[in-house]
Amino acid sequence: MSEGPLTLPVLIRTIRSARTQAEERELVQRESAKIRSAFRGDESGNRASNLAKLLYIYMLGYPAHFGQMECLKLIASTRLHEKRIGYLGAALLLDEKQDTHLLLTNSIKNDLLHSNPWVQGLALSTLGSLGSAAMLQDLAQEVQQLAKTGQHTVRRKAVSCAVHITRKVPTLVDMFTPLGEQLLKEQIQSILYSTILLITEMCEKSPQALKHFSKFVPQLAGVLRNLVVARYCPNNTIAGISEPFLQVQLLRLLRILGRDNTEASDAMNDSLAQKKEERRRKSLEGVMLPVFLHPGGNQHRNDTQRGQCHPV
Repeated sequence: MSEGPLTLPVLIRTIRSARTQAEERELVQRESAKIRSAFRGDESGNRASNLAKLLYIYMLGYPAHFGQMECLKLIASTRLHEKRIGYLGAALLLDEKQDTHLLLTNSIKNDLLHSNPWVQGLALSTLGSLGSAAMLQDLAQEVQQLAKTGQHTVRRKAVSCAVHITRKVPTLVDMFTPLGEQLLKEQIQSILYSTILLITEMCEKSPQALKHFSKFVPQLAGVLRNLVVARYCPNNTIAGISEPFLQVQLLRLLRILGRDNTEASDAMNDSLAQKKEERRRKSLEGVMLPVFLHPGGNQHRNDTQRGQCHPV
């Protein structure tokens, strides 16, 4: 066996080929010592590869706490591949119970303001998974701005991060209420799904938000009914149901808004009943129109029915 440091693929193959637990433990201890020595030597060129090996060792159940500070150094790097490894390591090795994670605040803020959407996405994903109340309170303004103006993938992650913020810091619900109202008109389904999650969380945390969004019950019911009657689309349909996860979240939000609120419940019933009547009328028009146009054309009606497209 080579005495030099192993690459990640070689390390994985070597550990998998170990015949006994003792042999595997010896190999891991030897490689961990080499990684620790490289960290102490501040070998910046190999820091990312060494941390990747350490994360694999950690996932096998071995200690890897000495790699926490290396995660912070990689996150502060200007290279995207090093940032990716650093953020991955932070997600695995750090949590909000450790004071070390507070050192991430400045680096995450810089990445939220970065011009590269991939860097912004990494920062948002990490902030949404391990951000503490203090960190979230400091960075809420940047998250709100990205949810409004970022690219659609960044906006989706920013809204999901806002859900985590309102859950951890309920006092910030008022800050994100206008954002939830604005994004209700969103046409991109993934962003709309995150928006419904955000509004649901705010309504559960704040009576003021619950009262505010009760005014939008007809609009929410309209979104739901449009999904129910939507035609088949392979990108959005599962088992013949259009956007089932979005429909479930809409139903959950409507249940919260209609609880002990007769006015909101009546608005839901009126909105859904109106759409049902519109759909029945259109169905009748589709059946009767060929009869009016071709009173004696049975063969034409049969051909029309065979060529008619029905929503799934």
